[in-house]
Amino acid sequence: MDVLIRPVQQGDFHVIKSVISKGLYEHYFSVYMNTAFWSIKVQSAMFILSGALSRVLQSDVACAFAIYISLQLLGLFYAKHLWRQHMDEDMKELATWKRFTDFYCNDSGGGFWVAMDTMTSAVVGSIGVKFRPDLKTLEIKRLSVSAKHRRSGIGGKLLMKLLDHCDKMKEEEESNLRGITLLVNVTQQDAIRVYRKHGFKLRKSHFVSCFGGLSYGTLCEYVRPL
Repeated sequence: MDVLIRPVQQGDFHVIKSVISKGLYEHYFSVYMNTAFWSIKVQSAMFILSGALSRVLQSDVACAFAIYISLQLLGLFYAKHLWRQHMDEDMKELATWKRFTDFYCNDSGGGFWVAMDTMTSAVVGSIGVKFRPDLKTLEIKRLSVSAKHRRSGIGGKLLMKLLDHCDKMKEEEESNLRGITLLVNVTQQDAIRVYRKHGFKLRKSHFVSCFGGLSYGTLCEYVRPL
């Protein structure tokens, strides 16, 4: 499909939030379910508790199974609650248009772009960059493409636009920028392939935790020199 990569406009704001939040939902909730809720430790505890409750109630195997399913459902509701909390925290800069522009567009080196379908004028992707003066780096933020438009080269086009911006900033300001950085979870292999294709190299990785201290996974930092 043909897309136009252009600077963000206020009319794009709610669509951007929707695209990003849906992408985060797919990522965070699925990672949580796979790495925490369905872990051997949690499932073993549920199984043992189900058996203990069934013995206390002097019930049969069917009742124990019903208790186990009930615990699973309670776990799902709790997972959703924790996911909502994490989403709210992670999307602070998208709370309002003013906060969004203050974060991305009102400092030197910052910027935000969207991918617009030229046939329908629909916004189908986004990418942003934030200047980190303390580290002398530019940090990529919010690379996201709507689910039905993925694997069509849109992510790469967004990234190329951002890299052009970073290169121009380096030339125009003759600054001592060290490079471009980004953080990505190891499970996001499609995004990692795009980054590697455009010259990003893995600098370091480390385990992070969230969701009430349950393991979240491996977070990778990729860098590209300017």
